[in-house]
Amino acid sequence: MKKITLLVAVAAMFVFASCKKDYSCSCTSTSSLAGSTADPAHVTVHKDVKKVQAGAACHNTESAESYTSGGTTTNYTVTTTCTLSKK
Repeated sequence: MKKITLLVAVAAMFVFASCKKDYSCSCTSTSSLAGSTADPAHVTVHKDVKKVQAGAACHNTESAESYTSGGTTTNYTVTTTCTLSKK
């Protein structure tokens, strides 16, 4: 009987144990536009979430942008690179 009680107690610990942790997402943006500089890294902290959830919110992006000045349109690309780490 003691073994069964101990087994149930251990199983309960695994069921109620949380796999959630705090994760940090650090992103840096760069542009293909001549003369532009990289934006400073921005960090977002995701508290008490699973790695899959934090990873879904922390992803690399690339977008096509353009601006017009003096009748000339310039196209460029903005690339954001992100890294997920455990806090």
